[in-house]
Amino acid sequence: MLVNLLDRGIINLLVEPIKRTLHLSDLQVSVLMGFAFVVFYILLGFPIASLADSRSRRTIVGIGLFCWSAMTALCGIAQNFWSFFACRVGVGVGEACTGPATLSMLADFFPPERLTRAVALMSFGAIAGVGLAQMIGAGVVQSLQMVPDLQVPIIGIVHNWQMVFFVVGLPGLLVAALMFSVVEPRRRGRLSAASTARLPWSTVIEFVSRNRQCYLPMFTALGLTTIVHSGIAAWSIVFYQRTYDWTPVQTGYVLGLVALITSPIGLIVGAWFAERGAARGFEDANMRVAAWASTFAIPWSALGPLMPSPWLAVAMAAIGNLVVSVAGAPMSAALQIITPNEMRGRVSALYLFVANVLGMGIGPTAIAVLTDLVFHNEAKLRYSLVVAALFAWVPAACYWYVRGPYREAVLRARGRL
Repeated sequence: MLVNLLDRGIINLLVEPIKRTLHLSDLQVSVLMGFAFVVFYILLGFPIASLADSRSRRTIVGIGLFCWSAMTALCGIAQNFWSFFACRVGVGVGEACTGPATLSMLADFFPPERLTRAVALMSFGAIAGVGLAQMIGAGVVQSLQMVPDLQVPIIGIVHNWQMVFFVVGLPGLLVAALMFSVVEPRRRGRLSAASTARLPWSTVIEFVSRNRQCYLPMFTALGLTTIVHSGIAAWSIVFYQRTYDWTPVQTGYVLGLVALITSPIGLIVGAWFAERGAARGFEDANMRVAAWASTFAIPWSALGPLMPSPWLAVAMAAIGNLVVSVAGAPMSAALQIITPNEMRGRVSALYLFVANVLGMGIGPTAIAVLTDLVFHNEAKLRYSLVVAALFAWVPAACYWYVRGPYREAVLRARGRL
């Protein structure tokens, strides 16, 4: 997860040099940040998720890790928008291979009553990836600022900012090899203990449709939440640069440190509240925690971009990030608890498809559209971020609504309804 987030997020530190060198607009850069990243998932995410329900999940993750690390490095030789776009499509293999497979493995490693805590611990890698993508990326950018551009045969000029992609991408190839030392867990919670055959997609779709009162609002809430937070995250470094004249290096260090401190606290608190609620008999504990956290995060996220000084903006962002992180582990665990083993990979793929196609595909571009076409001024990026933060009340409402259907789904999964 750490390598995945590092490779995915490094582009956020390099927006201005990418725009300058390749002569791109905010809208074009947003496509590289978001839509290009999800193309692979749109094309191959579901077939890979189907394999995760019956084949070696560690192998799927290892191959995916190798591919996205190599494609991250290849971003360093992109000479125009379309070559960069093609490389970012390859980086998107990470979500297609890691999300469904890793969540399915966790559900087999840990019993339901401990799954929320396990997801929280795994999410530390994701959180570290976000924070370290900014901190390590900032360090790499700073180290390479004085390196002269290179003239490479066939490829052409490789600028110092392009070298950053080589530095962060190539180590992932070693991590991919280490993935094959992970033990594949025995599958638990199957519909039939004697069955080892893979269920057809039609059965999975029928199951989700039959339980749509629960799955539909959960999917909708996740997709809309990801639109908001992926859009804000993609443009945060540029926001501090344009609004407060902070350098990308300075912003990367500060925001990376904030993420490394606040997000683990939020994950631990969220897992603790969810497990405590479940122990007291609240079957909808996971959804209650997600609803409260999503609601209380809104004012902090909306106030941050309006602050008169960068440090006040950082303080608001820190509180907002801590609160929204509380919802992370309960939401991921909730999906695994109500889904049979034979379907977890593909249901997770549906879940992540919504998050990636809507969130990663639309979020960064929505911010760019607001800035370019509504406010007509790059310097007014802060107002685009405020609009995005206020929109978060919609997914929060979905979380509140789905508490009842989720409770019924939990009881059905436990054979009590």
